[in-house]
Amino acid sequence: GFPALRSAWEQRNAFADLPVAIRGESSTLYGTCAGVDDDGALLLRTGAGVQRVLAGDVSLRPLMDSPR
Repeated sequence: GFPALRSAWEQRNAFADLPVAIRGESSTLYGTCAGVDDDGALLLRTGAGVQRVLAGDVSLRPLMDSPR
C-alpha cells in the first residue's frame, strides 16, 4: 500500500510547505501543501485547518500571489 511509498513521495514533493492553488472541477482551494497522508490523500493547510484532497483530477500549481 501507499504507506510504504509515503516517505519517498515526501522527499520528492516539490511543493512542500509552499502556497498552492488546487483546481478541481467545480472549485479552487488555496493553502499550503502539507504533504500526503497514509491513504495517499493530498493534505492542504488552509485557514480552516488541514483538508484532505481526494478528488480525481486536480491541478497543483505554485501560487504566486495569494488571493487572501
